[in-house]
Amino acid sequence: MSTHKTPATLSVALFSTLFLCLPPAGAEGEPSGHGSALTGHASPPAGEHAEGRTAPRVIEPEDGAVKLTLGTLRDVGLGLAQIKQQALNIFVEATRLPVPLLSGPELPQLTAPPRLSTLRATGYLPPRRQWIFYYIGTMEPLIHNMQGCQDEAEETINRVIIPAGSRGSITPIANEWDKVVATMNGHLTELAGLIENADENNIPIARQAALIYEDVDTLEKMRRRLYRIVQSSERKYPGQTSTLDPGS
Repeated sequence: MSTHKTPATLSVALFSTLFLCLPPAGAEGEPSGHGSALTGHASPPAGEHAEGRTAPRVIEPEDGAVKLTLGTLRDVGLGLAQIKQQALNIFVEATRLPVPLLSGPELPQLTAPPRLSTLRATGYLPPRRQWIFYYIGTMEPLIHNMQGCQDEAEETINRVIIPAGSRGSITPIANEWDKVVATMNGHLTELAGLIENADENNIPIARQAALIYEDVDTLEKMRRRLYRIVQSSERKYPGQTSTLDPGS
């Protein structure tokens, strides 16, 4: 993400391809070649629904506009679940132990990485690099696309259509989201750098995988907050919309 943007202004590509070819505005459920973005100011400008103001109009979809809906936020959750599972898979790969002769055939059921302080320092089997490559290869596009395709997105996305009355609540969450995604991308970079000498990096690999897992947990909490905001606004102002315009 560019660092020159002021905190009050969101990157046009903030949620770029995070939504993974989400529908254009007004066509929920249909695929689109455009990504999505959120951009605007923390203070709702004129036109945002507020007590004593004229109710917002219904904005018709057009080229270059994307729409934030419950469906898009559902799809974000699916992407986050994929990242989380691959991070867990990498953690398991890095912490495999030799199998005792008297052990049973049951596989260990790990639902979340344990505290790193509980891990032994040595004794793990060498991580299989091809497995790590596979997991990263599955996870990397999802993480990258949360920030990625900025240039492409900036050429195609000119505004985001959101439910009426939601701009003031969405903006700070989106700013926070941007920071967490940047941190997660850094953990992914660190992880990729450990693969060449994977035999010597069991614990560092496990650590980066656990950090990515924690980042996803944070993003999922924010996604749920966004979902509730969109849901509440759509119930309160059915069919009414507002916009966030890049650079506005």
